Amino acid sequence: MPIASCWPAGKDPAEVRDEKKADAVNTLRTVAAAHFKHRAGDVSATTIARDLSRLKTYIFPKLGDVAIRTITPTQVLTLLRTVEGRGVIETAHRVLEVLGRIFRWAVGEGLVESDITRDLRGLLKPAPESHYATLVEPRAIGALLRAVDSYRGDFPVIEFAMKILSHTFVRSSELRFAEWREFDLDAAEWRIPAPRMKGKVMHVVPLSRQCIALLRDLQNITGNGRLLFPSIIAAKARLTVELFSSGRASCRWRLDRRGM
Repeated sequence: MPIASCWPAGKDPAEVRDEKKADAVNTLRTVAAAHFKHRAGDVSATTIARDLSRLKTYIFPKLGDVAIRTITPTQVLTLLRTVEGRGVIETAHRVLEVLGRIFRWAVGEGLVESDITRDLRGLLKPAPESHYATLVEPRAIGALLRAVDSYRGDFPVIEFAMKILSHTFVRSSELRFAEWREFDLDAAEWRIPAPRMKGKVMHVVPLSRQCIALLRDLQNITGNGRLLFPSIIAAKARLTVELFSSGRASCRWRLDRRGM
């Protein structure tokens, strides 16, 4: 047998050896770990642990040790169909989202050529809609606002977050990720950039005079940084969802639009 026939046509033997070495290192499992490490400053440890747990349960047993660049949309869809078959359709969508973030990050790192999960959008069964209870009684709404106004937490920024959220009714994530450059207090406007909005369209939030007063007070605490609500531990990181949720739980209501 000619030596050349041992290698893929048109490929240099040294290039093939390099690819094999890279494939042995860049498995889905190892790339996912690197991706989660990269996200550690932007999301909570709980979120990363939840996403990793989903991968360990539904994806890694079959594809964890497979070179990420060789994984096909069909392989992923087969596993997601299995998840659907268990009746946890929402989980199947969440797993697809997690894989999409990993593949998009891998594209940026030069580990894969494209995000293969994009070919799978629309192929899963629609996730069931969740409906949240809404406050409609004036007395209940009044009690809710009084609870927010009287809230006193262990950290001042949490107190400000609870009160500002009750004036703006944005999603909690939109508030947690807010940056000072998005605010024009003189014009009484908060412009949330499109990439941070669920609908990917810039949203202008009018600010009441009470909210502006809160923001000016908050500036004395966090105004020298980029974020309105930096992490208690690391100033450059965002406030964790756990601390934010602790404030909401103390007020005994869901401080976001879905809860109102």
